[in-house]
Amino acid sequence: RGTDVIIRAATLIRQGHVREGLAVLPKLQSHNLLDGCSDAIEHGVFVICHTNKTLQALNFALRANFGVDGPIAPGEPLMVTRNAYEINRYNGQIIPFRQWLTAASPVTIARRGIAETQTVHFAAADVDGSQVIICPEEIAGQLIVPDWVVAQEGARWARDHNLGHRRSDPVSGAEAITPFPYLSANLGWAITGH
Repeated sequence: RGTDVIIRAATLIRQGHVREGLAVLPKLQSHNLLDGCSDAIEHGVFVICHTNKTLQALNFALRANFGVDGPIAPGEPLMVTRNAYEINRYNGQIIPFRQWLTAASPVTIARRGIAETQTVHFAAADVDGSQVIICPEEIAGQLIVPDWVVAQEGARWARDHNLGHRRSDPVSGAEAITPFPYLSANLGWAITGH
């Protein structure tokens, strides 16, 4: 149902059959957009937005409609925005947030060659059974610095805080840490179609 329709519509659109592709997608039949979107999500149907601005506004409205406020909560859907090969999660996948593993700590990002400066937060979390580093500001769509810079800083933060999988060298017995990977993601109550 949900993903099959999206794949069919995307295939038609990519082949140049835009009208046919859009016609395949079910239309929201509600006079109240928020209630219609909430009902669709409860029935396992994806809500697709045309712009990121609409997406962010709708994601926050849907969080509130489902009674979620404050930090990311267990069970909230996240949409992967950059391939994370280390954990086999890929751009566009919707995966559940499970729990925080550490408290979030602030990091100010200021780099030569990048005009913007921003204080963001990093924390370790369990997302879909994988231990990763995430940035709540990125998930909320509130970044003003480039996301690739945030990903690099998140990986550095994990190394600096010794957050990762510990293993012992079988020969020397020395402990080594493989840092948790950084996961680029947004709220996933609704998704964009571009």
